[in-house]
Amino acid sequence: MSSVGSPATGLSPRSRRSSSMDQSPPGELPTNTIEVDSDLNDTDSAYPESEAATDGMSLRSSILNYKWENSRRYHAYKDGSYWAPNDEQQQDAEDLM
Repeated sequence: MSSVGSPATGLSPRSRRSSSMDQSPPGELPTNTIEVDSDLNDTDSAYPESEAATDGMSLRSSILNYKWENSRRYHAYKDGSYWAPNDEQQQDAEDLM
Protein backbone atom coordinates (compact mmCIF):
# COMPACT_ATOMS: atom_id res chain seq x y z
CA MET A 1 0.00 0.00 0.00
CA SER A 2 1.60 3.29 -1.06
CA SER A 3 0.43 6.72 -0.03
CA VAL A 4 -0.32 9.41 -2.55
CA GLY A 5 2.23 12.25 -2.59
CA SER A 6 5.00 10.31 -0.92
CA PRO A 7 8.53 11.56 -1.54
CA ALA A 8 10.67 9.92 -4.17
CA THR A 9 12.48 6.90 -2.90
CA GLY A 10 16.24 6.83 -2.69
CA LEU A 11 16.69 10.60 -2.28
CA SER A 12 17.94 11.70 1.09
CA PRO A 13 18.52 15.32 2.15
CA ARG A 14 22.27 14.76 1.87
CA SER A 15 22.00 13.74 -1.77
CA ARG A 16 20.11 16.95 -2.58
CA ARG A 17 23.05 19.25 -1.74
CA SER A 18 24.29 21.70 -4.31
CA SER A 19 27.15 20.68 -6.55
CA SER A 20 29.51 23.31 -5.07
CA MET A 21 29.23 21.74 -1.63
CA ASP A 22 29.84 18.25 -3.04
CA GLN A 23 33.08 19.39 -4.72
CA SER A 24 34.75 20.66 -1.53
CA PRO A 25 36.64 18.15 0.58
CA PRO A 26 35.08 17.13 3.90
CA GLY A 27 35.82 19.58 6.72
CA GLU A 28 36.49 22.55 4.40
CA LEU A 29 34.14 25.34 3.43
CA PRO A 30 33.46 25.92 -0.26
CA THR A 31 35.58 28.69 -1.76
CA ASN A 32 33.01 30.75 -3.62
CA THR A 33 34.13 34.30 -4.34
CA ILE A 34 32.06 37.39 -5.01
CA GLU A 35 33.49 39.90 -7.44
CA VAL A 36 33.35 43.60 -6.61
CA ASP A 37 31.39 45.75 -9.04
CA SER A 38 33.84 48.38 -10.28
CA ASP A 39 31.03 50.45 -11.82
CA LEU A 40 29.42 51.20 -8.46
CA ASN A 41 27.46 54.42 -8.68
CA ASP A 42 25.90 56.10 -5.62
CA THR A 43 23.44 58.23 -7.57
CA ASP A 44 19.82 57.19 -7.83
CA SER A 45 19.10 56.37 -11.44
CA ALA A 46 15.36 56.86 -10.95
CA TYR A 47 15.75 60.65 -10.81
CA PRO A 48 17.75 62.68 -13.29
CA GLU A 49 20.30 65.02 -11.73
CA SER A 50 18.93 68.09 -13.47
CA GLU A 51 15.46 67.51 -12.02
CA ALA A 52 16.77 67.58 -8.44
CA ALA A 53 18.36 70.99 -8.98
CA THR A 54 15.12 72.34 -10.44
CA ASP A 55 13.10 71.12 -7.46
CA GLY A 56 15.46 72.85 -5.05
CA MET A 57 15.25 76.12 -6.94
CA SER A 58 11.46 75.90 -6.99
CA LEU A 59 11.32 75.29 -3.25
CA ARG A 60 13.62 78.20 -2.46
CA SER A 61 11.61 80.60 -4.59
CA SER A 62 8.28 79.50 -3.08
CA ILE A 63 9.53 80.00 0.48
CA LEU A 64 10.03 83.68 -0.19
CA ASN A 65 6.71 84.05 -2.01
CA TYR A 66 4.65 85.69 0.76
CA LYS A 67 1.07 86.81 0.53
CA TRP A 68 0.48 90.48 1.37
CA GLU A 69 -2.90 91.74 2.67
CA ASN A 70 -3.57 95.15 4.25
CA SER A 71 0.17 95.82 4.28
CA ARG A 72 0.75 92.70 6.43
CA ARG A 73 2.80 89.67 5.35
CA TYR A 74 1.24 86.16 5.60
CA HIS A 75 2.53 82.68 4.85
CA ALA A 76 1.89 81.52 1.30
CA TYR A 77 2.10 77.83 2.29
CA LYS A 78 -1.41 76.36 2.57
CA ASP A 79 -3.04 79.66 1.76
CA GLY A 80 -5.67 80.63 4.33
CA SER A 81 -4.70 78.13 7.03
CA TYR A 82 -2.53 80.61 8.97
CA TRP A 83 -4.67 83.16 10.79
CA ALA A 84 -1.85 85.43 11.93
CA PRO A 85 0.66 87.33 9.83
CA ASN A 86 4.36 86.49 10.00
CA ASP A 87 5.81 89.98 9.67
CA GLU A 88 8.01 91.85 12.18
CA GLN A 89 5.02 93.44 13.92
CA GLN A 90 3.54 89.99 14.67
CA GLN A 91 6.94 88.62 15.75
CA ASP A 92 7.30 91.49 18.24
CA ALA A 93 3.80 90.83 19.61
CA GLU A 94 4.61 87.15 20.12
CA ASP A 95 7.82 88.05 21.94
CA LEU A 96 5.80 90.03 24.53
CA MET A 97 3.51 87.12 25.41
